Amino acid sequence: MRLGLETALGRGLFVGAVSAVIVLLIWSTDAFTSVRLRLGDLVFVPEATSDQIVIAAIDDASLARFGRAPTLWDRVHYADFLAHAADAGARVIAFDLLFAESAPGDDLFVDALADLRARADRPRVVMPLAGAGVPRLEAGIVAYSDAVRPLADLAAQVDLIGFANIYPDVDSVVRRQPSQVRVDNGDPFAGVAFPLAVYLGYLRVPSAAVDQVVTRDPDTDTLFVTPSRALPIDANGFWRQYFFGGAGAASFPVISFARIAAGEFDPDLLAGKIVLVGTLGSTGMTDQHLVPSSINGRLAGGVEIVANAVETLIQNKPVIEQPRSTQVLMIVILTFAAGLTYTRLRWYLMPLAWLVYTLVFFIVIFALFSINQRMLNLFHGIVALAIPVILALGVTITREIRQRQRAELLLASVSSISGQPLDLDTLLPRIAQGLGAIVGAYAGSLWFDGAPDSPPNAYHWGGGADG
Repeated sequence: MRLGLETALGRGLFVGAVSAVIVLLIWSTDAFTSVRLRLGDLVFVPEATSDQIVIAAIDDASLARFGRAPTLWDRVHYADFLAHAADAGARVIAFDLLFAESAPGDDLFVDALADLRARADRPRVVMPLAGAGVPRLEAGIVAYSDAVRPLADLAAQVDLIGFANIYPDVDSVVRRQPSQVRVDNGDPFAGVAFPLAVYLGYLRVPSAAVDQVVTRDPDTDTLFVTPSRALPIDANGFWRQYFFGGAGAASFPVISFARIAAGEFDPDLLAGKIVLVGTLGSTGMTDQHLVPSSINGRLAGGVEIVANAVETLIQNKPVIEQPRSTQVLMIVILTFAAGLTYTRLRWYLMPLAWLVYTLVFFIVIFALFSINQRMLNLFHGIVALAIPVILALGVTITREIRQRQRAELLLASVSSISGQPLDLDTLLPRIAQGLGAIVGAYAGSLWFDGAPDSPPNAYHWGGGADG
């Protein structure tokens, strides 16, 4: 039995092998990166939050009351905010604002922070700093040459400080958070990213213990925030957060900063909560970004991204990306399975089979993500199912053309022979020529039954007899 394109198995293996090579070439060169990333974003669906986070929004009402530049407001407003949030029983107060410049009322703000530290059951206060210059991505860490820091008097009174830099992907969509950050000059604030600092404040971890609590296992590419919180990270220490309700603050309660600073709110709204202070809406135009759930084009504020990252840690729902080794295995399995299936079908059934395979693949993708946030490579999976149908159609069309040509050749031979006298010396070479063209045989023998070796009843052509 000859295994080639004349058999369904041979055609299926041929289509699967060629498709696997094409898809693996696309995969290895990381072509169509933006398309791959955006397709992966389709798996995010709204999820319920833990009701542990409240956003204190510096909104239009706050700007109208206190001025247009929040970092330059009289710091007495932040002192009032701290006092009211602490009295309401907030567990963490995290400012997504960098107080790097002096402003009126700095001493009042420092005194308010110092008063909080004297309380027995006090909220933990977290502030950000920002890496300066071009970041260097090193083994498990992001490194900067310098950093923009909060004022020293303020920094001395807060519990934790984390890096608040935003790192969008190549398509300008924010999907990842760094874990550990370093500054070359030995900055004492260097350590973890801002969402991790907020979460550690929620756990009441002191700043001196961060290095002991947050550890990295280089063998498994895992960052242990706590023994029960293991984040899968890439080679540079980035991890993928979940997005719970789309762009916008709909997933988290929002209270105007001005209302809290003035004491015009229900204290129960902040009791035991993480209170994230940041700009929203038109007040934060420079701090708005595309996120995976920005399907409608709406941007998310930096404080919303932080809120989703902290919520990811609270619920232990980091997105687990598919390892590269299993991506290769998936591509090979899909291409060969598709090739072996398509080539056994009529040409008009191949697109239907592709549609069924693709729907099943989508169902598997969404099921795995909804169960444990495992994200398979959706783009290359779709390509691995689509290319075989194109090749299978091409092979089928080519085969049909060849069969038609052979049939036409046979008809021409029969027509030619029918017009000739019944002379075996003339007929046998013509019949042999037609049969050789039809079956693709370059050598063989032709004879009448009962006379294989008796000329003129036998004819051999090519190099010998194949039967």
